[in-house]
Amino acid sequence: MNDNKDFYEKFYKEKTNSHSKSISGIARYFFYLTKSILKYIDPDYMNNILEVGCGRGSHTIILSKYFNNSKVIGIDFANSGIELAKENYSEYSNLFFINEEFDNFIYNSDIKKFDLIASFEVLEHIEDWETLLKKMIMASNKYVLISVPVGKMRDWEKNIGHFRNFKKGEIEEFMNNNGFKTVKTFYAGFPFYSPFARDYANKNFDNLIQDVVKDFSIYQKIFHYLAYISFRYFSLKSYGDAFYGLFEKENLTINSNGGVNYNFLFLLNLETNYIVKAFIYIKIYG
Repeated sequence: MNDNKDFYEKFYKEKTNSHSKSISGIARYFFYLTKSILKYIDPDYMNNILEVGCGRGSHTIILSKYFNNSKVIGIDFANSGIELAKENYSEYSNLFFINEEFDNFIYNSDIKKFDLIASFEVLEHIEDWETLLKKMIMASNKYVLISVPVGKMRDWEKNIGHFRNFKKGEIEEFMNNNGFKTVKTFYAGFPFYSPFARDYANKNFDNLIQDVVKDFSIYQKIFHYLAYISFRYFSLKSYGDAFYGLFEKENLTINSNGGVNYNFLFLLNLETNYIVKAFIYIKIYG
């Protein structure tokens, strides 16, 4: 955990110092997958959103734009990542970044339950991932959105702090056993993201990690754009090592703003109709 923190504090500081806006082909592909799975959530019924392990806010801004009438909070243990996020996205009024770990944040927060808790490429960095995910589940009022790598773990992934890559079905089983049903999953990326790009990254890790903390040359921009095109348009969403999973709480709860869950309202309205009809029947025929 501490090694992860040191690595990412240094990474985000280098990114800040270089003022780089470069986005790799892999990062753009992950943004595309995030936007694709968010379509399974109706933004009109969302009030408070939390991203755990937001880093420099690249996914948090996607959440902020999609849920533009919701309060969106990103938290991270790396202060340099939070500072970079604030620098890049300060103009968004519904977006907030906080330098805290999950437990401290929940303890200090006025909001104890969130309509969506998301975590992108984080759980593989956590040694006791089950405990963190259970805490996220407990703090979720409706949805949990997770992305993690699955399949073979390569050396470069160990170098950026992975404790594991997950097995297919592992996250779904955990969520289903803890009261959340599966709404939608992607196992994406075959063949161009995985195995091709992941194997390429494994062989060229040092060069790639240096490239992404500074501005790309024109040739690098072309390379990463073509990589992104190959991932998005010529790789499968149904087979691959990039896992995205959206899960919904099975029991009915109260929304984070104190309002009744909209599914509950629907059921309550249905039940009320039956009661009214029964009352009328009794009045007429009783």
